Amino acid sequence: LWFPAGLVLYYIVSNLVTILQQYLIYHGLEKRGLHQREKK
Repeated sequence: LWFPAGLVLYYIVSNLVTILQQYLIYHGLEKRGLHQREKK
């Protein structure tokens, strides 16, 4: 891979890992009842 292709690949993988991490944290907090949603 040349540099720009590697950079795009890094950017995509990094974003996917971040989204997965946020989902797992949010799901874990909700499961434990630590996350409070505003109910209107």
